[in-house]
Amino acid sequence: MIGSYAFYDCYWLTSVGIGDCVTSIGNYAFSGCSGLTSIEIPGSVTSIGKYAFDGCSGLASIEIPDSMTSIGNYAFSGCSGLASVTIPDSVTSIGNYAFSGCSGLASVTIPDSVTSIGDYAFDGCSGLTSITIPDSVTSIGKGAFGYCSGLTSVHITDLSAWCKIDFGDYKANPLCCACHLYLNNTEVKELTIPADIQEIKASAFYNCDGLTSVTIGDSVTSIGDSAFYGCSGLMSITIPDSVTSIGDSAFYGCSGLMSITIPDSVTSIGKRAFYNCSRLTSVEFKNPNGWYRTSQSTATSGTTLSGLDDKVIAADYLSYNYSNYYWKRNAE
Repeated sequence: MIGSYAFYDCYWLTSVGIGDCVTSIGNYAFSGCSGLTSIEIPGSVTSIGKYAFDGCSGLASIEIPDSMTSIGNYAFSGCSGLASVTIPDSVTSIGNYAFSGCSGLASVTIPDSVTSIGDYAFDGCSGLTSITIPDSVTSIGKGAFGYCSGLTSVHITDLSAWCKIDFGDYKANPLCCACHLYLNNTEVKELTIPADIQEIKASAFYNCDGLTSVTIGDSVTSIGDSAFYGCSGLMSITIPDSVTSIGDSAFYGCSGLMSITIPDSVTSIGKRAFYNCSRLTSVEFKNPNGWYRTSQSTATSGTTLSGLDDKVIAADYLSYNYSNYYWKRNAE
């Protein structure tokens, strides 16, 4: 093994060859080796410690051997010269901050063996222009794609798999920067939520500007926080009477929406759910009775909301005047 801190801050190193007897590279082993331009990691290596190559800004490419099953926390963070990375299909997880600050990274291939992407894994990778998220991914940690300012497209092959991803926060979703989602290389504009989806996860379509319409099937019971936040191109949405709750900021900033119908099944609408929907002038409540507003999400009573049978008044209340409250409806 190569021990922890073995070549820490050896900035004069330019290349390293590792023999095939080595099975592990320790924590901080080559951290700060800014002059390092090439390194060959043999197939015998099964683990790379945290910060192992942190700050190796001279590295232009790295080939991760198929003996690896995970990429450790901070393993290649701050490798600003790194232009491309191919991750083998033996890897199932990408650690926290694994490639954070790799601003030169223009291409990364994530195999369909990966199930989780850690917190801030690709944070600040401003050179990335597109990313493909494989169907195998079930969770993406907070901030994973934050400040990836060059991203213009996110590619997927299975919409159901995408809808089932748990996003740690809105910056976990690469759409926060890319704004455009492609399913099998065709941009998703008219979205129909698949029949096997019971909830639309938080931040699932955050900032997806390309969306123009959304149809939600009657298998869905809840729309998560910030699910369609900032979808400024969204002009129509159909909410079925299976939905009981709409989360905080669910449609915040959907400036293209002009009208919406809230079915009788909905009993809870989160804070700012329709805030800044600047063109929203008509909201039809199928059941306008029993609604109240409150500043507490767990409250069971509050200030009565009257006049919701008027579509114009309802739109004004929901998108502006009383948008900063939780809306709830008493069971009849």
